[in-house]
Amino acid sequence: MAEGARALRRLERLEDPAARRAAADDWLAAHPHHPARAEVEALARRARALSPLRTIDAPPGTRARFFLEDGPLLLDLLEERVLRRIDPESGVELARSTKSEGEWVVCPAPGGFLTRRGGELRRWDADLHPLGAVPMARPRAGLCMVATTPDGRLAVLCLADGEAVVVRVADGSEVLAVRAHAGDIDAAAFTPDGGVLLTGGDSRDPTVRLWSIDGRLVRRVALGGNPKAAVFDPTGGCFYVATSVGRIYAVPLDPALPPREPLVPPAADGAPGGEVLPGAHGTGVVRGLARAPDADRLWSVAGGTWPGARQLRAWDLRTGALRYEVAGLGLDPARLVVSPSGRLLAVSSEEGPVQVWATD
Repeated sequence: MAEGARALRRLERLEDPAARRAAADDWLAAHPHHPARAEVEALARRARALSPLRTIDAPPGTRARFFLEDGPLLLDLLEERVLRRIDPESGVELARSTKSEGEWVVCPAPGGFLTRRGGELRRWDADLHPLGAVPMARPRAGLCMVATTPDGRLAVLCLADGEAVVVRVADGSEVLAVRAHAGDIDAAAFTPDGGVLLTGGDSRDPTVRLWSIDGRLVRRVALGGNPKAAVFDPTGGCFYVATSVGRIYAVPLDPALPPREPLVPPAADGAPGGEVLPGAHGTGVVRGLARAPDADRLWSVAGGTWPGARQLRAWDLRTGALRYEVAGLGLDPARLVVSPSGRLLAVSSEEGPVQVWATD
């Protein structure tokens, strides 16, 4: 078993899929009767040598924000203040526009999306034409991140001063404003009905908190690492929360139930030194979670300085089993988004290029 673990770790350090396949074949050929052979074969199949459907060239600092209603992907070139509407399968640019300095992309909206500039929310159509602005209730701090309800009705603006502001997407009116954390908010998610909001603080306040839509604190829990991403699983009645130490927890809505780690990582996960580590991503920092609409599937991406930590994984939420894995992504992931159909994923990075993956 230890030999099998070491073999897979050697495979995961190889970023080129062809090199991984060749190394696996060599090891299996050299160990025809090794007790760990079946385990290595199984783990090598899980670490499938997949290639992205499309790699979209983009400058450093580009973020894949979300898929628009009609299928294109919205790219946000932060340093250039440029928005690009891209066909994700062909990589063809369909539209381009320039946003104002200090303008932040917020969330999808019917027929387009919203941005925030200063004390107002601006509406854009899907062809990247600005349509008008709605003033916010009062001036706000800089934007850290955004989450929306599945139906797109509500959005939470997570601000640099730890405030969480929930607004109605249709008209920008404020529903809730709460001082959620002492520092930045790095993770947020809603229940489908918008009745409960999860927030996760940065290293200054690394707790997960659940809020009712009337501003009441429902639950507070520390998970042993900074929360980095969150999604809600309606079938399990819990939020999945990813952390900076490679773990993914299920946090139930019921405060009487403790958080748990239901996902089962490969047996050979570990650090370059060889020790086996717990958690869904071992040594990686989990930087993104995405759940398929109307499906018991969860995707996670992790990154880090060690190339073997840069992984895309698909999980079965019914069993916690790993469905498949892409090890050695070739970029250090910063963000993960899923298309409304659940058929495509987009992974963006600090380096710039955006990878589009088919989910099956």
